[in-house]
Amino acid sequence: MWISVMEDFDVMKLTRSMIEAAANGESAEALLSLDSLQVKLKSLLQNKKFLLVLDDLWVERQNDWELLLQPLRHGLKGSKITVTTRSLEVSMLVSAGKPYHLQCLLDGDCWSLLKEEALGNTDLNTVPELNKIGVKIAIKCKGLPLAAKTLGSLMRSVRVDENEWNKILQSKMWDFIVPDLRSGYHPLPSHLRQCFAYCSLFPQNYDFERDKIVQMWMGKGSSYLKEKRK
Repeated sequence: MWISVMEDFDVMKLTRSMIEAAANGESAEALLSLDSLQVKLKSLLQNKKFLLVLDDLWVERQNDWELLLQPLRHGLKGSKITVTTRSLEVSMLVSAGKPYHLQCLLDGDCWSLLKEEALGNTDLNTVPELNKIGVKIAIKCKGLPLAAKTLGSLMRSVRVDENEWNKILQSKMWDFIVPDLRSGYHPLPSHLRQCFAYCSLFPQNYDFERDKIVQMWMGKGSSYLKEKRK
């Protein structure tokens, strides 16, 4: 079972996702209480060995974590739970062993990730100056995959042009966005992370017009904003 947590730690939502993963996609929407969800998950895992991956976990209260674990304790001995998180505090709260710290990406790998997100299969070998600027932008991501991926996805809406890319390279955003990615940025819901990161493409002291920036976000594909505008 592979569960992407990402947003707020919601025991009911996560339990429902685990049921659907363990039952090969069978819907658990009819189960409306936490008790019924936990009974169902217990029955699916009882006397079975399982591997559960909780990706991008954020949880602040030990009681919430223990509540999530209750039905998981009925799997066979040898079952495993693997957690990925960007928070040392979370790893200490949930881990029964020593955490494994991932290293940052090499600059070349960071550029490959950013380029794939920004340009897809577009070949920059015919535009060597853009390639050089892109490498410099990737270096400023400091090996953080999320920084490279987020910035790359947002650069899709920027004209593939030497001047535009130089504006990003010389932007003041690098003074704060990369360090902040390690702290306050990550716990935000995914739709807010996207909108917040989008703002970093504009120069310092830029005067935002609310309706204009909302239209830009919607044009970028923010389904959350489209729903809120209805």
